[in-house]
Amino acid sequence: MPLLYFGLLVFVSRLLNLTAQPDFRAFYCYLGGGNDTDKSDYLANLKTLLSGFTSDNTNIEYGFINSSYGQNPDTVHAFGFCRGDVKPDSCRSCLLNATILLPRLCPNQKDAVGYYDDCTFLYSYRSIYGIYNVSDVICPLWNLASSTTLTDNYVQVLLDKVKNQAPIGDSHRKFAAANDSTGEYRKVYAFAQCSPDLPEDYCRSCLQDVSQRIQLCCEGKNGGRVLHPSCYIRYESYLFYDYTAVSAQPSPPPSSPVTPPPQVGEEGFNLRSLQFSLATIEAATNKFSEENKIGKGGFGEVYKGTLPDGREVAVKRLSRSSMQGTLEFKNEILLIAKLQHRNLVTLLGFCLEKQEKILIYEYVPNKSIDFFLFDSDKQRLFNWFERFKIIGGIAQGLCYLHEHSRLKVIHRDLKPSNVLLDNKMNAKILDFGMARMISIDEDQGNTNRIVGTHGYMAPEYLIHGQFSEKSDVFSFGVIVLEVLSGKRNARSYESYLLTNVWKQWNEGKSLQILDPFLMESCSQTEATKCVQIGLLCVQQNPEDRPTMAQIVSYLSNLSVDLPSPREPAFFMHSNPTIVAELSLDQTLQSSTSKSAVSNDSSQFLPR
Repeated sequence: MPLLYFGLLVFVSRLLNLTAQPDFRAFYCYLGGGNDTDKSDYLANLKTLLSGFTSDNTNIEYGFINSSYGQNPDTVHAFGFCRGDVKPDSCRSCLLNATILLPRLCPNQKDAVGYYDDCTFLYSYRSIYGIYNVSDVICPLWNLASSTTLTDNYVQVLLDKVKNQAPIGDSHRKFAAANDSTGEYRKVYAFAQCSPDLPEDYCRSCLQDVSQRIQLCCEGKNGGRVLHPSCYIRYESYLFYDYTAVSAQPSPPPSSPVTPPPQVGEEGFNLRSLQFSLATIEAATNKFSEENKIGKGGFGEVYKGTLPDGREVAVKRLSRSSMQGTLEFKNEILLIAKLQHRNLVTLLGFCLEKQEKILIYEYVPNKSIDFFLFDSDKQRLFNWFERFKIIGGIAQGLCYLHEHSRLKVIHRDLKPSNVLLDNKMNAKILDFGMARMISIDEDQGNTNRIVGTHGYMAPEYLIHGQFSEKSDVFSFGVIVLEVLSGKRNARSYESYLLTNVWKQWNEGKSLQILDPFLMESCSQTEATKCVQIGLLCVQQNPEDRPTMAQIVSYLSNLSVDLPSPREPAFFMHSNPTIVAELSLDQTLQSSTSKSAVSNDSSQFLPR
C-alpha cells in the first residue's frame, strides 16, 4: 500500500499534469547552475545526451549509467543509479522516466536531480563522477503516520549497520540492507546505498551526513528516508526492497588463511572485498600465458584476462625479484581502491597469495597515448578534437587527485605511457605505484628516493627530491607540449622541445610547433591557449606554475586571459647553475646508492 510522505522539498505529485511518466518522490533544480535559453548549446547537448542515455546498447547490468557529452564550456554530465535490488529492465525503465520528466520540471536549468523509489538521476554542467559534493541539497522525507511500535534506538541500530556496510561494497554496487522481523509488532527494514562511482571514504562521508539528518527529521515516524544525489538511507516498517535479490548478493570473499589482506598505512584499509584468489587469476589469464601478455614494465608484466563473469581485465603481475615490489603494491592498492574517477584507471581487485603480488585493473583497449603520439603513421589518427579532449581528461584526473582527495595525491611519474585511452579515446591515468600522499595542508614533501622518468621530472624534484602538486603540473605541461607537437621531450636536462617551444612563443610563432597533421583542422584559439598553458606549467619556479584547478578552468573558458609564461626550466644553455647541479646530481647517483631514478615504463598494450 503506498505511503504518504512529506518533505522539505516540493513533491511532484500532479504538479504539471504530466501523463507519460510517474511522479518523482522529490526533485530539485539547482539555481546555482544558472538558467540557460532554450536555444543554448548546453541544452542542445543535454537533449542529445538524454536521447540515448538508456538505449538498449547501454550496459545497465549493475544499475549504474554515467555519460558526458559536448565540449567545454557546454559539456553535460549525467549519471543515474538504481536501488541495489532492482532488476536491469526495471532500472532502465525507471531511469528512462527520469530522463524525460526531469528536464520538463527544470526547464532551462543546467543542474537538476530527481528521486524515484527505485532510482536517482542527476545531470549537471559540473564534473560529477566520483565526487561527493557536500553542498548538494539533502532531501528528507517521512511517513506521516506516527509510530507506536518502533523506538528510535531500535531503528538506529539497523541504520548504523547499513551505513557502515554499504561503503565496502565492490566497484559495481555499494549498498546494504538489514532487517529485524522477529516479532509481530517489532518489524523494521533499513537500506543504505551510494552511487558506485564514489570511493569508500566519500561514500562513508555521504552516508554519515544523511544518517545525521534522518535522526532530526524522522523521530517517532513509521518510516523515513534522506536523499542526496550521491547516496541515501531509508527505513520502513514494511519490506520495501526485494529481499530475495538482496539476500542473493555475494558476501565479500574471506581472506586467505596463509596471507591475509595487507593492512596498508595508518588507515588499515580493509581490502577484503577486492581480493581475488590466485586460481581465479590464473584461469583468467590462461596461467599467465605469453599469448595473454600485453605489456612489461620495471615492476612486472601485464596480461589480458577474462573473469568468470565475462569482464575483460588487465592483470599486473609484480616481479618477485623486485626490491620495491611489495612497497609499490601496497601503495597502489591503498591509493587506487579509494580513488575512482572517469579519468583514472579503475582498480578492480588484487591477489596476495603464494608470494604473488597481483593487481587487477579494468581493461582499457586503446593502449597509451605514446603509442599513437610518437608513431608517424598513427599520428594521423590523432585529430585536434581528440588531442584537446585528452589534454582536458588528464587535467581533470590530476585535479581530482590534487584537489578532491582528503589527502593530496602526487603521482610523481606522469608521462604518456602512463595515460591510457578507452574505447571513446578518453584519457585514463595509470600507475600509482610511484604516488605519494601528503596532508591536505602540506605544500610539499621530500624524499631520498627519486623516482620518475627524465624529461617529465620537475627540476626541484630531480635535483633536490622536493615534490608537490606543482611537480605533477610540470609533468602535465611537458605532456601538453608533446601532444601538441607530436614530438618527445628530450630525456635529459637539455630539453630541446621546451627550448624550441619557448623560442617560437617569443617570436609570435607558437602555432609552428604543432604537429603538421593539425595545422588545417585545429582551432587556432584553442591551440594557442594550450601552448601557453604548457609553458606556464613548465616554468622553473614551482610557485609560478598554475594549479590543476586553474588549468581546468583555463581549458573550460578559453576566453579568459592567462598570465605570461616565464622561461621554462631546463632551457638549453640559459641556466648554467641548473646544468651544473644536474651534472653533479647525476654523478652522485651513479657513484652511490643514496638516490635511485626509476624509469618504470609499465603500460598496457592490448592486442
